[in-house]
Formats: sequence, C-alpha cells, structure tokens
Amino acid sequence: MIVHITMDSKNFEGQYFNAAHVEVIDDREIHYSKYISIENLLKLLSKSKYEEKNREHHIGTLPQYYFDGMINRDDDERLSGKIVLTIPKRKGTVQFEETSYEIYFPAFLFCFSLRKGRINDTYVFALKGEKWNRNSRLYNYPFGNVSTSSHKVCWGRNQLPVIDSLHQLDMVCSLFFDSSTNNDYYTKGVSTKWKHDNLRGVLERLKKRDSFPEHILVPSQYSNIGTYLDSVFK
Repeated sequence: MIVHITMDSKNFEGQYFNAAHVEVIDDREIHYSKYISIENLLKLLSKSKYEEKNREHHIGTLPQYYFDGMINRDDDERLSGKIVLTIPKRKGTVQFEETSYEIYFPAFLFCFSLRKGRINDTYVFALKGEKWNRNSRLYNYPFGNVSTSSHKVCWGRNQLPVIDSLHQLDMVCSLFFDSSTNNDYYTKGVSTKWKHDNLRGVLERLKKRDSFPEHILVPSQYSNIGTYLDSVFK
C-alpha cells in the first residue's frame, strides 16, 4: 500500500482550507482519495505511530546468558534487532592452525545484530569477574578472529543459521568457540598485554595455567557496558 499526503493551502482554499489531500493506492493498484482536516490527519498519524510502537511481539525462549536486547518482528515473524549475551568464564579448546590448545577462557560479552532473521554483525568483548552490570569494564577479545578496533567478528567461511528464535544464539556462540583461528586480527600488545608476536605464544603460556590471567586483558575504547549499550541501542 502506498499513501500520498499533499498539504497545499494555495490550492486548498475555501472548504478545503487547512486541509490535506490523502491518496491511497492499495496492493491491487486501486486509488482512493479524500480531503481531511490537518487536525484529524495529525490525530490519525499519532495513533498509527502509537499503535506501531506498542505493538506486541512474541519473544520466545531467551538465550541462556541473555543480558539485554531490543527486538522487532515483521509481518512474516522475522527477527530484527540487537541482542546482548554474557558468557561466563570456562575451559575449552582453541584450534590454532593445526594445533589444539586446552585453555581457560575469560568471560565474554556478545552483541548480535539481526535483520530479518539473519545475523548482520557480531561483536565480542572480554569481561573480568563473574557478575556484571552497566558499570562493568569491557576489554579487547584476547585471541584471533575479532578486530581489536571494531570488536567485530570475522566469521570466515562459517555458514550462520537463520535465527527464528533467540535461543538459537546459544548455538551461534558455540559455533564461534569451535571455529579455528590464526593470527588474523591478533595484535601484539593490544589483544593482550603480553608482547608475543604470534598468538601461538599466548596460547602456549595459557595452556600451563589453571585459570585465565585477567590482568593481561586490555581495556577497550568503551568505558563500560553501559556506554557500549547506549551506542548500540541509540
């Protein structure tokens, strides 16, 4: 449907003074038109905006580590919006080129940008501690596959699933951790405070530890989670 609204006091004088000409073209290309007062037009537009803003959307099952988000579903129920997850510290495997490393990970914050069921962008930060709020500091991701400047994930050849329900993002996080990595996006002294020229040097040191040394994390350009969320949801 297409709506044309024309407001022209020069042509709409007399009985149409302070009026608007509204023409509607429906999906069958049939034209309808009428004059309406500016006052009533503004009321209708305000009501339409209010109803769209307050339209209820089915959320579905939330991801396991949901932190914050803003979503919308279109007429075909396709998801769009921003979803933020916080993944607690854990032990896992990093596949670096041809070598597998069993190491401890810090906690992470993931931000997914969705459009019509597709993941447009993914951003990842490291976190310290075990409980977080808007005042918690964000740090650079300490390994490969994530830009230390934009914090955006490079998915490479990974095929990301269509997201019909938010809980599927748990699977996407698993896909991220299972992806092999290399020195792409690893930056000496910026990914971590350790000054290794190669990510392998970092992994070789981490495999000998029984926890992740959070003191090696490098602060990001965002002062805290709240500052980052304000930029995401603006």
